[in-house]
Formats: sequence, C-alpha cells, structure tokens
Amino acid sequence: MEVKVGALILISLVLLVGFIVVLGDFRCSEQSVLYVDFPTSADLKAGAPVKITGVTVGKVTVVDLWGGVRDPEHDNKIVQVRVTLSVDEKVPGLLHRDARYYITTLGALGEKYVEIDPGSPDEPTLKSGDVVDGKGPLRLEHLGADASSILDELDGILKENRANVKELVKNIRDISDQANEMIAENRESVKVAIDKVRESMEHVTNLTETLDLAAGDGKDLKQIIASLKNITSKLDREVTPAFKRIPGIAEKVEKTVEELFSLLSEGRATIADGRVPFQDAMENVRAVIRDLKEGKGSIGALLSDRELYDDLVEIIKDIKRHPWKVLWKE
Repeated sequence: MEVKVGALILISLVLLVGFIVVLGDFRCSEQSVLYVDFPTSADLKAGAPVKITGVTVGKVTVVDLWGGVRDPEHDNKIVQVRVTLSVDEKVPGLLHRDARYYITTLGALGEKYVEIDPGSPDEPTLKSGDVVDGKGPLRLEHLGADASSILDELDGILKENRANVKELVKNIRDISDQANEMIAENRESVKVAIDKVRESMEHVTNLTETLDLAAGDGKDLKQIIASLKNITSKLDREVTPAFKRIPGIAEKVEKTVEELFSLLSEGRATIADGRVPFQDAMENVRAVIRDLKEGKGSIGALLSDRELYDDLVEIIKDIKRHPWKVLWKE
C-alpha cells in the first residue's frame, strides 16, 4: 500500500512538472531582451506572447510603470510604461530601426499581446538590450471623452446661435421650394436636355463601335504602320542622297548664272558699240523711202506715175496671154 501511494504521488508530481513546463513556455535556449516604451499598458500582463507577423517569438517578462519619468540614458525622453520583451536570440537581427510595436488582442475579447512589424530591410537591425518606442492601442475611453467634448461644444454653439440656425434652416427651406418650383416650371426643358444628352451618349457609343469595327483586331493598323515605315525608309534612302547633291547643283547653277550675266554684259556692250552705225543705216533707209514717196529716181517715178504703172501692168498681162511674143516677132 505504501509503495502504491508513493508511486501515485511520484506520477502526480511528474505530471504537474510537465504541465508547468508546457503551459509556462519555458525555453532552454538563450534569450535576447528588448525594451519597448508604450504610452499605456492597455492591461498588458507579464507572460503575454510576443509575435512577429503572427509567429510567437517570445513573451512579455516585465510591465514597468514609469509614470512620466525621464530616462537619462536614452535622450532624456519621458517614459510612461516600459515593457521588457524576452525573445529568441535571432529576433533582434530580424527587426529594423523602423520596426513598429503594437499592443493588440487575440480576437475581440482575447488576451493582450505584443505584435511586431519588422520594418524595412534597408534600415539597420537591432541588437539585444535596445530601447524602442511602441504604439498603444486605440483607447475607447479617450474617444468617448473627445466625442463628448465635441458634442458639448456643438451644443453650446447651437444654443448661442439658435436664431441664426433657425434663419439658416428657413433659408434652406425657401431655396428648396424655389428649386422645386423652377424644376416644375421647366420640366419639359429638363426632359429635352436629358433626351439630348442621351442622344449624344448614343452617338458616342455608335462612334466607338464604328472605330472598334474599323480597327478590328489591329492587323490592318499594323500593316498601315509597317507600310509607312517602309515608305519612310525608302524616302530616306532615295531623297537623302539627292539632298546631299543639292549643294553641288547649286554651285553649278550659280556658275551658269554668272556666265549668263557675263554674256549679257558683253551683248549689251556690243549693242552699245553698234548703236551709232545702226542709227546711220536707219537714217539712210528713211531717206530712200522719202525719195521714193517724192518720185525721185526711176523707182520713185514708176511708183508716182500712175499711167506708167498701168502700162507696165498691161504689158505683163499681154505676156501672160501671149508668151510666144517674148521668143519671136510677128
């Protein structure tokens, strides 16, 4: 009986120690320590888990109330609550300087725990014993107090400006009535405007459908673009050399124009040199014509004597009628 009782007690002690070890989350590996300053503890308890992106990496060991005391070792900043975190040895190397620390809950009514956002990989990492700042949870009592103060201020404003508020409400009601009357009076115009807008939208829809049909699957547009590229390349190959030859052509044209101007200058000089003999010749011609008109000389007499002219015409006609008279006499 004594052996049985002793065995039962021994087994119970072993089970108790096992439950304590399992439920107490005792760790045999080395731990690192981080200190997080929060504006409020939000009922965070020692032993609460610490998680990184939902994975448990340690627990809260101490929740220490500083109550606004300054920390001379860390820039003399004011500390309300400092929470000590015991985490795995590798955790500080996973956290960066811009990491964020929150106090949140497991579910809507669950226990409080610390959630950590590791931060940006570009920032330097932490080391064991660093002190960082955390963000407290949303406090409903503060929201309620702020909302209450805002409501009190609104109530005071309404009481002080009751007459103005009534006048404002009356003006709004009058404006609404006028708007209703205007809409009622211009109901047909509003309908016409709405119909025109609807027609415009239908035109836009039809135009879009037409463009869609014209574009198709885009093959035709691609072919057109390819053809334009080919034409551009051909123009570049054929026209560019022609443009390159233009300076030489321009030089030849300029030289030809200069030669033409020199020829014109020489012709002008020649004409100027022969102007006096030409004028003398024209004066002689005028004198001959004047003598002919006055009947001087044989030709002048012939032209001025009408009877002689008629005899000469009669002789020519007789020769045409009797050409043998030129060859022998009768």
